[in-house]
Amino acid sequence: MGRNKKEAFVFTLIMCALMVLGMSIYNVILQKGWSAEVLGHLVIGYLPAFIVALVLDVFVVGKIAKGIVHRIVKPADPMSKESC
Repeated sequence: MGRNKKEAFVFTLIMCALMVLGMSIYNVILQKGWSAEVLGHLVIGYLPAFIVALVLDVFVVGKIAKGIVHRIVKPADPMSKESC
């Protein structure tokens, strides 16, 4: 997680990119099986899926998740139970 807006955005980019890549590989292999077409389908579908995922993460899901986290976790809470 980032400590400032730039780090948080880079973290979001990396997480979105890796999750979309993993899910795209999984879905293409489920639909087409192991074949020579897998790489072509990944290249075609990755960029649109990444853009949709990033926009939804930044503008919809991120705000909802932050709201939930701020209700559950207080700033004075320790980071883990072992640090108590």
